[in-house]
Amino acid sequence: MKLYKRQGGSIWQASVMDGHGKRVRISTGCTDYDEAMAKARSLLAPALLDNSAEELDALAAKARRLRKEAGEARSAQVSLREAWDKAGYRGKRGDAKPRTLAHAKEAWDCFVKDAQSRGAATIGDLTKPMIEEILLAHPPRNAQVIYQYARAVCTRLGTPQELWPPKPRHSQSETTHREPLTREQIDALLAEADRLKTLHQSREDGAEFAALTRWMLYTGLRMGDCTTLRMADIDAEAMTVSRTMAKTSKRVEFPLHPDLHEYVRKTVADGRTELFPSLAAKYRNAPGVLTTRFRRLLHRAGITGEPGQFCAHAFRTTFASICAEAGVPLAVIQSWLGHTSQMVTRIYARVEDMRAKRAAMAKFPSLG
Repeated sequence: MKLYKRQGGSIWQASVMDGHGKRVRISTGCTDYDEAMAKARSLLAPALLDNSAEELDALAAKARRLRKEAGEARSAQVSLREAWDKAGYRGKRGDAKPRTLAHAKEAWDCFVKDAQSRGAATIGDLTKPMIEEILLAHPPRNAQVIYQYARAVCTRLGTPQELWPPKPRHSQSETTHREPLTREQIDALLAEADRLKTLHQSREDGAEFAALTRWMLYTGLRMGDCTTLRMADIDAEAMTVSRTMAKTSKRVEFPLHPDLHEYVRKTVADGRTELFPSLAAKYRNAPGVLTTRFRRLLHRAGITGEPGQFCAHAFRTTFASICAEAGVPLAVIQSWLGHTSQMVTRIYARVEDMRAKRAAMAKFPSLG
Protein backbone atom coordinates (compact mmCIF):
# COMPACT_ATOMS: atom_id res chain seq x y z
CA MET A 1 0.00 0.00 0.00
CA LYS A 2 1.22 3.51 -0.76
CA LEU A 3 0.02 7.05 -0.06
CA TYR A 4 0.22 9.91 -2.55
CA LYS A 5 -1.20 13.37 -3.19
CA ARG A 6 -2.73 14.47 -6.43
CA GLN A 7 -0.97 17.38 -8.14
CA GLY A 8 -1.87 20.56 -6.33
CA GLY A 9 -3.89 18.68 -3.70
CA SER A 10 -3.44 18.49 0.07
CA ILE A 11 -5.45 15.32 0.78
CA TRP A 12 -3.61 11.99 0.99
CA GLN A 13 -4.82 9.27 -1.42
CA ALA A 14 -4.22 5.52 -0.82
CA SER A 15 -3.54 2.82 -3.42
CA VAL A 16 -3.24 -0.94 -3.03
CA MET A 17 -3.53 -4.13 -5.16
CA ASP A 18 -6.22 -6.51 -3.93
CA GLY A 19 -6.03 -10.31 -3.98
CA HIS A 20 -7.68 -10.43 -7.41
CA GLY A 21 -5.04 -8.36 -9.22
CA LYS A 22 -7.05 -5.12 -9.26
CA ARG A 23 -5.82 -1.75 -7.98
CA VAL A 24 -7.99 -0.12 -5.32
CA ARG A 25 -7.74 3.66 -4.78
CA ILE A 26 -9.43 5.73 -2.04
CA SER A 27 -9.22 9.18 -0.56
CA THR A 28 -8.36 9.24 3.14
CA GLY A 29 -9.74 12.78 3.64
CA CYS A 30 -6.71 13.52 5.82
CA THR A 31 -3.92 16.06 5.34
CA ASP A 32 -1.73 14.53 8.08
CA TYR A 33 0.36 11.60 6.85
CA ASP A 34 0.08 9.44 10.02
CA GLU A 35 -3.67 9.96 10.24
CA ALA A 36 -4.02 9.17 6.53
CA MET A 37 -2.01 5.94 6.90
CA ALA A 38 -4.13 4.73 9.86
CA LYS A 39 -7.37 5.53 8.05
CA ALA A 40 -6.17 3.90 4.81
CA ARG A 41 -5.30 0.70 6.65
CA SER A 42 -8.76 0.65 8.19
CA LEU A 43 -10.58 1.32 4.91
CA LEU A 44 -8.43 -1.03 2.84
CA ALA A 45 -8.30 -3.91 5.35
CA PRO A 46 -10.31 -6.35 3.13
CA ALA A 47 -8.04 -5.68 0.15
CA LEU A 48 -4.93 -6.11 2.31
CA LEU A 49 -6.24 -9.38 3.72
CA ASP A 50 -6.99 -10.64 0.20
CA ASN A 51 -3.45 -9.74 -0.76
CA SER A 52 -2.00 -11.65 2.21
CA ALA A 53 -4.21 -14.66 1.53
CA GLU A 54 -3.08 -14.71 -2.10
CA GLU A 55 0.56 -14.74 -1.01
CA LEU A 56 -0.11 -17.53 1.51
CA ASP A 57 -1.94 -19.60 -1.12
CA ALA A 58 1.00 -19.23 -3.46
CA LEU A 59 3.41 -20.31 -0.71
CA ALA A 60 1.19 -23.29 0.22
CA ALA A 61 0.99 -24.41 -3.42
CA LYS A 62 4.76 -24.18 -3.69
CA ALA A 63 5.15 -26.19 -0.46
CA ARG A 64 2.80 -28.91 -1.76
CA ARG A 65 4.70 -29.09 -5.03
CA LEU A 66 8.06 -29.34 -3.27
CA ARG A 67 6.69 -31.95 -0.86
CA LYS A 68 5.36 -34.00 -3.78
CA GLU A 69 8.67 -33.77 -5.63
CA ALA A 70 10.54 -34.79 -2.46
CA GLY A 71 8.20 -37.78 -1.98
CA GLU A 72 8.67 -38.89 -5.57
CA ALA A 73 12.44 -38.56 -5.24
CA ARG A 74 12.43 -40.66 -2.06
CA SER A 75 10.14 -43.32 -3.51
CA ALA A 76 12.29 -43.60 -6.64
CA GLN A 77 15.16 -44.84 -4.45
CA VAL A 78 13.14 -47.53 -2.63
CA SER A 79 13.96 -51.04 -3.81
CA LEU A 80 11.08 -53.20 -4.96
CA ARG A 81 11.98 -55.81 -2.32
CA GLU A 82 11.63 -53.26 0.50
CA ALA A 83 8.63 -51.38 -0.91
CA TRP A 84 5.94 -53.53 0.75
CA ASP A 85 7.31 -53.00 4.26
CA LYS A 86 8.02 -49.30 3.71
CA ALA A 87 4.54 -48.66 2.31
CA GLY A 88 2.88 -50.33 5.31
CA TYR A 89 -0.18 -51.27 3.25
CA ARG A 90 -3.22 -51.93 5.46
CA GLY A 91 -6.15 -51.51 3.08
CA LYS A 92 -8.14 -48.44 2.07
CA ARG A 93 -9.40 -47.75 5.61
CA GLY A 94 -6.49 -49.32 7.44
CA ASP A 95 -8.56 -52.26 8.68
CA ALA A 96 -7.91 -54.96 6.08
CA LYS A 97 -8.38 -58.54 7.25
CA PRO A 98 -5.31 -60.85 7.44
CA ARG A 99 -6.66 -62.84 4.48
CA THR A 100 -6.96 -59.67 2.38
CA LEU A 101 -3.45 -58.57 3.34
CA ALA A 102 -2.08 -61.98 2.37
CA HIS A 103 -3.88 -61.72 -0.96
CA ALA A 104 -2.47 -58.21 -1.50
CA LYS A 105 1.08 -59.31 -0.62
CA GLU A 106 0.80 -62.23 -3.04
CA ALA A 107 -0.26 -59.86 -5.86
CA TRP A 108 2.57 -57.44 -5.00
CA ASP A 109 5.17 -60.25 -5.01
CA CYS A 110 3.92 -61.29 -8.45
CA PHE A 111 4.29 -57.69 -9.69
CA VAL A 112 7.80 -57.41 -8.23
CA LYS A 113 8.90 -60.69 -9.84
CA ASP A 114 7.68 -59.54 -13.26
CA ALA A 115 9.23 -56.08 -12.85
CA GLN A 116 12.59 -57.53 -11.80
CA SER A 117 12.58 -59.84 -14.81
CA ARG A 118 12.36 -56.68 -16.92
CA GLY A 119 15.35 -55.05 -15.23
CA ALA A 120 13.63 -52.95 -12.55
CA ALA A 121 15.26 -52.92 -9.12
CA THR A 122 13.73 -49.80 -7.55
CA ILE A 123 10.42 -47.95 -7.73
CA GLY A 124 12.18 -45.34 -9.87
CA ASP A 125 12.96 -47.97 -12.51
CA LEU A 126 9.26 -48.56 -13.20
CA THR A 127 7.87 -47.02 -16.36
CA LYS A 128 4.37 -46.82 -17.76
CA PRO A 129 5.19 -49.09 -20.77
CA MET A 130 6.77 -51.63 -18.40
CA ILE A 131 3.67 -51.73 -16.17
CA GLU A 132 1.42 -52.12 -19.23
CA GLU A 133 3.60 -55.01 -20.42
CA ILE A 134 3.39 -56.71 -17.01
CA LEU A 135 -0.40 -56.44 -16.91
CA LEU A 136 -0.79 -57.76 -20.46
CA ALA A 137 1.20 -60.86 -19.49
CA HIS A 138 -1.59 -61.95 -17.09
CA PRO A 139 -5.23 -62.99 -17.62
CA PRO A 140 -7.58 -59.98 -17.30
CA ARG A 141 -8.92 -60.88 -13.84
CA ASN A 142 -5.42 -61.46 -12.43
CA ALA A 143 -4.19 -58.26 -14.07
CA GLN A 144 -6.92 -56.30 -12.28
CA VAL A 145 -5.87 -57.66 -8.88
CA ILE A 146 -2.17 -57.01 -9.52
CA TYR A 147 -2.97 -53.49 -10.74
CA GLN A 148 -5.11 -52.72 -7.68
CA TYR A 149 -2.56 -53.68 -5.05
CA ALA A 150 0.64 -52.69 -6.90
CA ARG A 151 -0.74 -49.21 -7.52
CA ALA A 152 -1.88 -48.91 -3.88
CA VAL A 153 1.61 -49.76 -2.61
CA CYS A 154 3.36 -47.38 -5.01
CA THR A 155 0.89 -44.57 -4.31
CA ARG A 156 1.53 -44.85 -0.57
CA LEU A 157 5.22 -44.36 -1.34
CA GLY A 158 4.50 -41.19 -3.32
CA THR A 159 4.89 -42.27 -6.95
CA PRO A 160 3.27 -39.94 -9.51
CA GLN A 161 -0.20 -40.90 -10.74
CA GLU A 162 0.96 -40.41 -14.32
CA LEU A 163 3.09 -43.55 -13.97
CA TRP A 164 0.02 -45.79 -14.05
CA PRO A 165 -1.93 -46.74 -17.17
CA PRO A 166 -5.75 -47.03 -17.06
CA LYS A 167 -7.04 -49.96 -15.02
CA PRO A 168 -7.28 -53.10 -17.19
CA ARG A 169 -10.77 -54.28 -18.01
CA HIS A 170 -12.24 -57.50 -19.33
CA SER A 171 -15.14 -57.82 -21.69
CA GLN A 172 -18.22 -59.91 -21.02
CA SER A 173 -16.97 -62.45 -23.55
CA GLU A 174 -14.01 -63.15 -21.29
CA THR A 175 -16.17 -64.04 -18.26
CA THR A 176 -15.50 -67.60 -17.15
CA HIS A 177 -18.38 -69.70 -15.80
CA ARG A 178 -17.57 -72.21 -13.07
CA GLU A 179 -19.17 -75.32 -14.49
CA PRO A 180 -20.59 -77.88 -12.02
CA LEU A 181 -18.93 -81.28 -11.93
CA THR A 182 -20.69 -84.37 -13.22
CA ARG A 183 -21.12 -87.44 -11.00
CA GLU A 184 -18.33 -89.18 -12.93
CA GLN A 185 -16.01 -86.20 -12.38
CA ILE A 186 -16.85 -86.14 -8.67
CA ASP A 187 -15.95 -89.83 -8.37
CA ALA A 188 -12.65 -89.24 -10.17
CA LEU A 189 -11.90 -86.19 -8.01
CA LEU A 190 -12.47 -87.95 -4.68
CA ALA A 191 -10.54 -91.03 -5.81
CA GLU A 192 -7.56 -88.86 -6.74
CA ALA A 193 -7.74 -86.96 -3.44
CA ASP A 194 -7.66 -90.27 -1.53
CA ARG A 195 -4.76 -91.52 -3.66
CA LEU A 196 -2.71 -88.39 -3.00
CA LYS A 197 -3.45 -88.70 0.73
CA THR A 198 -1.00 -91.59 1.01
CA LEU A 199 1.60 -90.03 -1.30
CA HIS A 200 1.84 -86.63 0.38
CA GLN A 201 4.96 -85.88 2.44
CA SER A 202 2.81 -85.16 5.48
CA ARG A 203 0.05 -87.76 5.89
CA GLU A 204 -1.81 -85.44 8.25
CA ASP A 205 -1.76 -82.68 5.62
CA GLY A 206 -2.85 -85.09 2.88
CA ALA A 207 -5.69 -86.45 5.01
CA GLU A 208 -6.88 -82.92 5.77
CA PHE A 209 -6.85 -82.04 2.07
CA ALA A 210 -8.89 -85.11 1.11
CA ALA A 211 -11.38 -84.31 3.88
CA LEU A 212 -11.54 -80.63 2.87
CA THR A 213 -12.41 -81.65 -0.70
CA ARG A 214 -15.41 -83.62 0.59
CA TRP A 215 -16.49 -80.87 2.98
CA MET A 216 -16.54 -78.28 0.19
CA LEU A 217 -18.66 -80.57 -2.01
CA TYR A 218 -21.07 -81.42 0.84
CA THR A 219 -21.47 -77.91 2.30
CA GLY A 220 -21.20 -75.49 -0.64
CA LEU A 221 -18.90 -73.26 1.41
CA ARG A 222 -16.24 -71.15 -0.29
CA MET A 223 -12.69 -72.44 0.02
CA GLY A 224 -11.65 -69.89 2.66
CA ASP A 225 -14.79 -70.27 4.78
CA CYS A 226 -14.50 -74.06 4.74
CA THR A 227 -10.74 -74.24 5.32
CA THR A 228 -10.91 -72.02 8.40
CA LEU A 229 -13.90 -73.77 10.02
CA ARG A 230 -13.56 -74.02 13.79
CA MET A 231 -15.32 -76.30 16.23
CA ALA A 232 -16.92 -73.13 17.62
CA ASP A 233 -18.84 -72.95 14.31
CA ILE A 234 -20.22 -76.47 14.72
CA ASP A 235 -22.80 -77.94 17.07
CA ALA A 236 -21.35 -81.44 17.50
CA GLU A 237 -24.55 -82.81 19.02
CA ALA A 238 -26.99 -81.48 16.45
CA MET A 239 -24.39 -81.77 13.66
CA THR A 240 -25.12 -78.31 12.31
CA VAL A 241 -22.91 -75.45 11.09
CA SER A 242 -23.38 -71.76 11.86
CA ARG A 243 -20.83 -69.72 9.94
CA THR A 244 -20.37 -66.05 8.99
CA MET A 245 -19.27 -65.76 5.37
CA ALA A 246 -16.03 -63.81 4.96
CA LYS A 247 -17.03 -62.31 1.61
CA THR A 248 -20.52 -61.04 2.50
CA SER A 249 -20.46 -61.06 6.35
CA LYS A 250 -23.76 -62.95 6.08
CA ARG A 251 -24.42 -65.76 8.57
CA VAL A 252 -25.52 -69.14 7.22
CA GLU A 253 -26.82 -72.14 9.13
CA PHE A 254 -27.28 -75.65 7.78
CA PRO A 255 -27.11 -79.34 8.81
CA LEU A 256 -24.12 -81.55 8.01
CA HIS A 257 -24.37 -84.51 5.68
CA PRO A 258 -24.04 -87.88 7.51
CA ASP A 259 -20.78 -88.59 5.62
CA LEU A 260 -19.18 -85.70 7.57
CA HIS A 261 -20.33 -86.70 11.06
CA GLU A 262 -17.42 -89.06 11.73
CA TYR A 263 -14.86 -86.37 10.87
CA VAL A 264 -16.49 -84.01 13.40
CA ARG A 265 -16.43 -86.71 16.12
CA LYS A 266 -12.76 -87.43 15.42
CA THR A 267 -11.93 -83.71 15.61
CA VAL A 268 -13.65 -83.51 19.00
CA ALA A 269 -11.89 -86.66 20.22
CA ASP A 270 -8.49 -85.27 19.17
CA GLY A 271 -9.19 -82.04 21.04
CA ARG A 272 -8.63 -79.85 17.98
CA THR A 273 -10.22 -76.40 17.79
CA GLU A 274 -10.05 -76.30 13.99
CA LEU A 275 -11.21 -78.92 11.50
CA PHE A 276 -8.22 -78.40 9.18
CA PRO A 277 -5.47 -76.78 11.31
CA SER A 278 -2.59 -77.48 8.92
CA LEU A 279 -4.40 -76.20 5.83
CA ALA A 280 -5.93 -73.24 7.70
CA ALA A 281 -2.44 -72.04 8.67
CA LYS A 282 -1.29 -72.28 5.04
CA TYR A 283 -4.40 -70.49 3.81
CA ARG A 284 -3.97 -67.57 6.21
CA ASN A 285 -0.34 -67.19 5.16
CA ALA A 286 -0.93 -67.46 1.37
CA PRO A 287 -4.43 -68.27 0.01
CA GLY A 288 -3.02 -68.90 -3.46
CA VAL A 289 -1.24 -72.04 -2.29
CA LEU A 290 -4.52 -73.89 -1.75
CA THR A 291 -6.03 -72.48 -4.95
CA THR A 292 -3.12 -73.93 -6.93
CA ARG A 293 -3.36 -77.22 -5.08
CA PHE A 294 -7.02 -77.65 -6.01
CA ARG A 295 -6.28 -76.81 -9.64
CA ARG A 296 -3.64 -79.54 -9.69
CA LEU A 297 -6.04 -82.00 -8.07
CA LEU A 298 -8.66 -81.35 -10.75
CA HIS A 299 -6.07 -81.69 -13.50
CA ARG A 300 -4.77 -85.00 -12.10
CA ALA A 301 -8.35 -86.26 -11.92
CA GLY A 302 -8.67 -85.54 -15.64
CA ILE A 303 -11.06 -82.62 -15.14
CA THR A 304 -9.89 -79.98 -17.62
CA GLY A 305 -11.48 -77.25 -19.69
CA GLU A 306 -10.99 -73.61 -20.60
CA PRO A 307 -8.57 -71.60 -18.39
CA GLY A 308 -10.27 -70.95 -15.06
CA GLN A 309 -13.31 -73.12 -15.88
CA PHE A 310 -12.59 -75.70 -13.18
CA CYS A 311 -11.20 -74.61 -9.82
CA ALA A 312 -12.11 -74.89 -6.12
CA HIS A 313 -15.12 -72.62 -6.68
CA ALA A 314 -16.60 -75.27 -9.01
CA PHE A 315 -17.32 -77.33 -5.86
CA ARG A 316 -19.74 -74.61 -4.71
CA THR A 317 -21.42 -74.59 -8.12
CA THR A 318 -21.63 -78.39 -8.01
CA PHE A 319 -23.32 -78.30 -4.60
CA ALA A 320 -25.95 -75.82 -5.85
CA SER A 321 -26.60 -77.88 -8.98
CA ILE A 322 -27.01 -81.13 -7.05
CA CYS A 323 -29.48 -79.43 -4.70
CA ALA A 324 -31.44 -78.04 -7.65
CA GLU A 325 -31.51 -81.47 -9.33
CA ALA A 326 -32.88 -82.93 -6.10
CA GLY A 327 -35.74 -80.42 -6.15
CA VAL A 328 -34.51 -78.18 -3.32
CA PRO A 329 -36.34 -74.81 -3.58
CA LEU A 330 -34.26 -71.94 -4.92
CA ALA A 331 -34.90 -69.87 -1.78
CA VAL A 332 -33.39 -72.64 0.38
CA ILE A 333 -30.30 -72.89 -1.85
CA GLN A 334 -29.96 -69.11 -1.68
CA SER A 335 -30.10 -69.15 2.13
CA TRP A 336 -27.65 -72.06 2.33
CA LEU A 337 -25.07 -70.41 0.07
CA GLY A 338 -25.50 -67.02 1.71
CA HIS A 339 -26.41 -65.20 -1.50
CA THR A 340 -28.07 -61.79 -1.20
CA SER A 341 -29.85 -62.18 -4.54
CA GLN A 342 -31.70 -65.07 -6.16
CA MET A 343 -30.20 -64.00 -9.48
CA VAL A 344 -26.78 -65.15 -8.26
CA THR A 345 -28.22 -68.44 -7.05
CA ARG A 346 -29.88 -69.00 -10.43
CA ILE A 347 -26.47 -68.75 -12.09
CA TYR A 348 -25.15 -71.42 -9.73
CA ALA A 349 -28.16 -73.71 -10.16
CA ARG A 350 -28.70 -73.46 -13.90
CA VAL A 351 -30.39 -76.87 -14.00
CA GLU A 352 -33.65 -75.22 -12.87
CA ASP A 353 -34.11 -73.86 -16.39
CA MET A 354 -33.38 -77.27 -17.95
CA ARG A 355 -35.86 -78.96 -15.58
CA ALA A 356 -38.62 -76.59 -16.69
CA LYS A 357 -37.79 -77.26 -20.34
CA ARG A 358 -37.85 -81.03 -19.79
CA ALA A 359 -41.28 -80.72 -18.15
CA ALA A 360 -42.48 -78.71 -21.15
CA MET A 361 -41.10 -81.29 -23.60
CA ALA A 362 -42.89 -84.10 -21.72
CA LYS A 363 -46.19 -82.36 -22.54
CA PHE A 364 -45.25 -81.81 -26.17
CA PRO A 365 -47.37 -84.02 -28.45
CA SER A 366 -45.92 -86.59 -30.86
CA LEU A 367 -45.86 -85.19 -34.35
CA GLY A 368 -45.74 -88.56 -36.08
